[in-house]
Amino acid sequence: MHLRKKEKELFLEGEYLPLKTPESTIAFLRRWKNREVIIAARRFQEKKREKEHFHFLELQNRKWKDLFTDEILHVHKEGVSSQELFPKYPFAIWLPC
Repeated sequence: MHLRKKEKELFLEGEYLPLKTPESTIAFLRRWKNREVIIAARRFQEKKREKEHFHFLELQNRKWKDLFTDEILHVHKEGVSSQELFPKYPFAIWLPC
């Protein structure tokens, strides 16, 4: 909630861009001026999906930092694994770094 207050315009005025994911996950990018955030969450918690890969073509060759864990996510052309997208929790908020 602190991020939403701090980046009010990003969430209220920002462009909403859904990211292509398997059915088990929802993810989107918010973009406003030069600010961005990725929000991702698992839809179904009952099974681990270690073999899933996410191909965020529009975000390739970029680095992101998880708001909760401070882990760094490298988006590359081969995709991002489920373990990379969700390093500790079944949800993540990624900020550019």
